Amino acid sequence: MKIIEVNELLDTPIDYKQIDESNFIESQFEKENLEVDENGYVSNSILDKIDFNSTDTTVINAGVGLGKTEGILRIIKHYHDERYKGNLYKLIIVTPFKSLNRQYIKAIQEIIDKDNIHFNYEDIDPESWDENKAIEDSNKSLQIFSNKSILGDSGNHIYEQNENKIRYIDLLINQCNERNEKVVFIFDEIHESLSSYDKKNILNLLKWKNVTFKAIVASATFSESSIVVLKLIQVLTDNKIKILETDRVQNNSLSALSLVFYDGYYRVNNDYLNTFFDELLQKDFETINILSYSKKLAQSIFESELKSKMDTKFSEINLCIGDGKGKFNHNESNIGTTFKTGLSITKKTALIIILPPFRSEYYGIFEERINPLIQALARARNPESEVYIIMSPPKRVFANLYNYDHELNGLNRYRLTRYFPISEQQNYLENRFKKEIEKNIEEIKELEGLPNGLKTNVEPFDWYRLTYGDKVLYSNIEIYGKDFPSYVYWAAINNQFVNTRLKNIILKDSIIFEGDKFIPDILEFISDNNFIEELQTLTDKDLYYHIRESLFTYKLYISTENKVDNDEIFKNRNSTFEHQILQSVNIIKNNIVDYTDLVYYKITKEEYLRNAISYSLNIESIEGIDKECHNLIRAYNDLYMYQKIFLEKYTINSDYFEIDNNFKFDNVDLIKLMCIFEEINQKDKIFVTLFRKINMNNKYIFSLLKKVFFITKQSKVNSIKLQKIESVHDLTNTNNSLNLVY
Repeated sequence: MKIIEVNELLDTPIDYKQIDESNFIESQFEKENLEVDENGYVSNSILDKIDFNSTDTTVINAGVGLGKTEGILRIIKHYHDERYKGNLYKLIIVTPFKSLNRQYIKAIQEIIDKDNIHFNYEDIDPESWDENKAIEDSNKSLQIFSNKSILGDSGNHIYEQNENKIRYIDLLINQCNERNEKVVFIFDEIHESLSSYDKKNILNLLKWKNVTFKAIVASATFSESSIVVLKLIQVLTDNKIKILETDRVQNNSLSALSLVFYDGYYRVNNDYLNTFFDELLQKDFETINILSYSKKLAQSIFESELKSKMDTKFSEINLCIGDGKGKFNHNESNIGTTFKTGLSITKKTALIIILPPFRSEYYGIFEERINPLIQALARARNPESEVYIIMSPPKRVFANLYNYDHELNGLNRYRLTRYFPISEQQNYLENRFKKEIEKNIEEIKELEGLPNGLKTNVEPFDWYRLTYGDKVLYSNIEIYGKDFPSYVYWAAINNQFVNTRLKNIILKDSIIFEGDKFIPDILEFISDNNFIEELQTLTDKDLYYHIRESLFTYKLYISTENKVDNDEIFKNRNSTFEHQILQSVNIIKNNIVDYTDLVYYKITKEEYLRNAISYSLNIESIEGIDKECHNLIRAYNDLYMYQKIFLEKYTINSDYFEIDNNFKFDNVDLIKLMCIFEEINQKDKIFVTLFRKINMNNKYIFSLLKKVFFITKQSKVNSIKLQKIESVHDLTNTNNSLNLVY
């Protein structure tokens, strides 16, 4: 593992989504800049700039960690205190997550020292309705809802929300009307719920128009789609909107950021990642929090040896992946997917963020790419914390980094690509929308000419922007997230993250082989890493895997004469290299000291299969062997039976075979053999690494097994071409070969 200290960073102004008047030309628009105080917060400025007595939608557009939540809590307290002065305000707090709602409840109880002042929608009984209790609950000054519940979003599986939730919201609106209560909405983390704002659900929001006095909307990561949501929410306040915005600047106290480059799909037993985590566990952190892009990977890590290592240092490791499987524990270490937004980790922690592999079609919690990452990075609020992003190495570099020396950061191969600032997003979407209309103009006319029950018009641009805008951007433009690793690298070099600063790039160290005679260098590597000592404790198979995985914790290259660039060696892509690892293991097993006259060879498929059959026949006990390996042993034993079947069933006078083109197994044997080889293809990873999978056809299987079982030569009998059996291989003798089965 190689750690590169990054010394050159560019102080590029942080690019972010600004909210401009051009999006609100039909609105009463006002905009003011928020001021960051000497402690690095905007909460005081929010209180100074907000007009508590005017009806409008006030939007707080400020970076992560600047005290937005503190400002919102003080707004809540202000309006709650006004009730005691005769001003009947009803506060409706709306967040995307139940966990965030619970945080608000806890914080409100701390700043408003009164009991029985809030109602949480989670307490609505979905089975029975009590009108008197509902009226009593509606009297409480603070009402806590999720975005989905306030919008009536029932999700993808049912059409309507629970009837009692609908009844309670209707009752609450009626009660506000009857009591002349003025509703103040608080929409926090609005970026997390954009999909709920569709044409069906927005009707449930507009129910509140006659009772709404003010709406407060807050986020650090507005986007093209969320601009449209603001336009919808401002309808509640008579199209009056006030933007409180601050430029993004890095905080005074910054956590150290490391980019951990890792090629390929993540495997929890990978030596490179194990080395990384082993070194991390040596550091003096109070907790470790691993945020994975996928639930499946988080679960795998939680069940892996890594979790066992964490157990020895930390008192409790918590799995939190949603679906009722654990909640984030602020006092302990966590592995999961549910803490990318809406909470603060104040302990000295190592926050490890695992991004999807390059070209993965599944992004999990980072489906929307950039904004979720910005939110995730901000979870570590202690400047002594360290943040690590495990990611694929960037394949592209944006053109505004053309003169930067990327080789110092371990990047040797990359392509330049165009850079688009965020300010160009709307123009890109408008142009694309127009092109899609023009492309489908004839079909659109057909839709407009359908009978009345089917007739439809093209949706206006803003509905397209809301529904598809963000997805179109991150699916088509590299800097907006299409090339996620390249964006992360660009953002880190350009100091685009407000609470963390790039310190290190961690990557595989490199080994360069001269030409394609790898064995001397592999043996030197084995000696340098003391693998000889492990020969006494590891099986042949485990030793092979251990050496191979250890080699691939490095970037491996072949240096060839007359070529400027070295060729990289990838797993399963260089047959010569894979075979020479195996030959190296054989050399150390047989204690061969002098290999100056070494003959390089590749073991053949038939040799491999003979060895595997021999060791499967000679196993003394299956005790302690895992089920997968046991199934493989059984497959090789079943294959051995076909040596006798070949002689008895498929020879002419037990001496000859037909030539391959004329041969056919009977259906029962062919099916059995295909099942055996399917088991080998699935379970014998070394075989597949060396030779790829076995072809499942009659001719190929017959030809291969003849070589496994017999030595034959071409012959003629009565002018008919046949293959004569010269000898039968003894498959009961292992011949001191490597045991790669168990």
